[in-house]
Amino acid sequence: MNFLPVLFIFLEILSLVFYKRFYFFVYSFAAMLEKTAGKVRVIKFDLLGLFFIGYYLFHLLFLFYCVYLMFQPKWEPGCMLLLLATAESYAVKAEIKGLYRQAANGCKYPKLIFKFFISSLTIFILLNLL
Repeated sequence: MNFLPVLFIFLEILSLVFYKRFYFFVYSFAAMLEKTAGKVRVIKFDLLGLFFIGYYLFHLLFLFYCVYLMFQPKWEPGCMLLLLATAESYAVKAEIKGLYRQAANGCKYPKLIFKFFISSLTIFILLNLL
């Protein structure tokens, strides 16, 4: 089980580098899924789109790992990781002033300093699990 924290550290570094693209992908993917009356839509994914879907599947695995850690005798790291994972998306969704930016196309994403702070805390907790 020691390989999972290393995988999630790599995943967190990846999300720190591409965080604007991840939020734009989710924003545009939600717009693609809106229903239009009487029209059939074909959604075509390129390699980058498949990469983002794979990233989100690994992120779902990370959330399950956090829940698994919460049911261990030492439950604090799992609880903190789960709270940190939700803090970033909550700050954007709730539009907390000073923690998010809105692009010209309407896509909202967290500010870099907030994303860096949340990612560094997550990496610190994952390093302590090794």
